[in-house]
Amino acid sequence: ADISGAGAEIPEAVFQEAMEVRVENRAVWGVLRINESQLTLTAVRMQLGWIFLSLCGSVLLIVLIFILYFYNKKASLLVRDQQNFIANVSHELRTPLAVICNAGANLRQGFVTGEKKIGQYGRMISDEGERLSSMVESILLYSGFQLGKSRTELIEISEFAAELAEPVDFLCRQKGIAFEAEVEEGVVAEVDREGFRSAFSNLLMNAVNHGGSGGRVAFRLGYCGESGMIELRVEDAGPGISRSEQRKIFMPFVRGADAMKLAIPGSGLGLSLVRKFAKLHGGRIEIESEPGEGAVFILRIPGDSND
Repeated sequence: ADISGAGAEIPEAVFQEAMEVRVENRAVWGVLRINESQLTLTAVRMQLGWIFLSLCGSVLLIVLIFILYFYNKKASLLVRDQQNFIANVSHELRTPLAVICNAGANLRQGFVTGEKKIGQYGRMISDEGERLSSMVESILLYSGFQLGKSRTELIEISEFAAELAEPVDFLCRQKGIAFEAEVEEGVVAEVDREGFRSAFSNLLMNAVNHGGSGGRVAFRLGYCGESGMIELRVEDAGPGISRSEQRKIFMPFVRGADAMKLAIPGSGLGLSLVRKFAKLHGGRIEIESEPGEGAVFILRIPGDSND
């Protein structure tokens, strides 16, 4: 048929075919648009995933840097503490060693004559030797506690404390200090014997040396209520301890201002040893004091669980 004219009609078969092609084209474009949307969504998800991984990596890196900084600072503090410990030990040992060496040299070279003078030098050497020995024992005990070492055994605390208090009682009578002791019978605990000896003696001697000026030193040892804890309470009527000094009094080689001013002998390890002993045995040490009102030291450690 002639379809070139204005009024020509399109055959139905051709029209139908053209319509099918048009529909197919629309379907193809629709599929392309859907695939394009899916690709865009996938790309967005991948970008979000990379962003999340980057954030996680950054957070992990920051945490690792913080951990490294923390351990590096801890190691630096440990090295500094060790250096301070060695320096303080060397300083404390130097004085008695110098006295012993000088006194021995004077005796050997014949500069000291007369029985009385020789006796004075002998006592000086003996006193400084005992001081040196006590200091070495304290350092060794402190080092052991620092490493968590202790040899515990079940002991009768009451009898042991009464035995340790005898020389302190004698010293107080010589100095004109009233000494009061109250010991509950049957107090038993599993402790390091030398550690308890050191803690008990240090607390009592600390009260005598620093608080004996008030004319009274007292201690009480017994069970604390129904908790099963053993309490050692040491009191003195001395000048007391300021709040600022209380915060650092248990640090090693730290001595109070009054002790330095009055030249009271000591290594500065005593109260630090008491705290180490208490911590190693699951206990604690506390202080109650105000300037001019004396001081009270309270040591609490667990009693024997089978008692």
